Amino acid sequence: MTRTHACGLIALTLIAPLTGCTTAKVAEPLTLTLAGNDTDSQMAFWHDLNARPIVCNDEAFHALLLLADGQDDSADFTARTATLMQKNLLEKTFRGQADDAVTRGTVAHIAANILSIKGGLMMRLTRGTPRYALREMVFLNIFPPSSEQQTLTGDQFVSIIGRLQDYQQLSAIMDKQPLTAAK
Repeated sequence: MTRTHACGLIALTLIAPLTGCTTAKVAEPLTLTLAGNDTDSQMAFWHDLNARPIVCNDEAFHALLLLADGQDDSADFTARTATLMQKNLLEKTFRGQADDAVTRGTVAHIAANILSIKGGLMMRLTRGTPRYALREMVFLNIFPPSSEQQTLTGDQFVSIIGRLQDYQQLSAIMDKQPLTAAK
């Protein structure tokens, strides 16, 4: 190895940690204009969300509260986060910002809590951390195979919400139907 190559490797080694990873941001969350509970606002929210290149925490939390309660009475991201934490749907250690891109792990964790999905051994032992909540959602075919740090586009997110609603409706039907033995 030449002296030039050695100096280049040393410089790269010293500079690389300074670059770091940053979270993608959404410039103008839809919740600034479309967070109402009326039918028109909700329809416009879902329509516009589907076309978003990235879904942010504020948009995802609004959508997940709509899934859980059919409405979102929160005035802003801080109130949405507090509501989700109060309902034990979001980890108390969550520190994301409103305009940060939401991660699949965060969505899976909240969704698993909304739908009371208990999961397998690791999910139960780790109390449904985002990693194992996502693994359970992949197993249930609600999420595509992915890592918990990956972000979601609008169409991916809306598709996942649709599958969560299907799961919610199927669970309600199964809870009402007694299982009978085959004859």
